[in-house]
This record gives sequence, structure tokens and C-alpha cells, in this order.
Amino acid sequence: MSITNPPESKFLDLTGVLKFFSISRTGFWRLRQSSDFPETIVLPGLPGKRLWDYAAINAWANKHQAPADIRQPERLRAARANNKTQSAKN
Repeated sequence: MSITNPPESKFLDLTGVLKFFSISRTGFWRLRQSSDFPETIVLPGLPGKRLWDYAAINAWANKHQAPADIRQPERLRAARANNKTQSAKN
């Protein structure tokens, strides 16, 4: 998975990372805690701001071939809804 037009900056803030993966904040934090996700970078002029290296994020996504459910949360929601419907019928 790769952005066809990389950002002008070499770094992504949280909003940029969420857009890159098309996921929610909760989904992102789960993903980050459960894997070898790239570490945040703190720039001297921006203390307290979480940034991620664009190249590291892109390499991680390509290495892990981010699951379709992460890239397409609507597919995950549809699958869950289908499972609930089938469970209710039984």
C-alpha cells in the first residue's frame, strides 16, 4: 500500500497517518500496540507533537501488506453485520 502522491513533508502527524491507512484513531492505536509499527519522532522545534517518518510508514505498510480489513473498514463492518444476522437466525 502506497500513497501515489507522497506528502510534501517527510513526516506525517496523526491525522496524516489515519488518512494513509483510512482507519480511526482507535484502530490506529490497536495496530500500533500489536505490532512493530514505526516509532514516533520528536523534532526539536515541536516538543510534544507526535510525528512519523513517511518512508518508515510506507515501508511498514508494504512489508505487512496491511490487511484489507484495515484499509477498508466498511468491509469489516459488513462482515460483522452479516455474522450478527446469521447468529440471530440460529
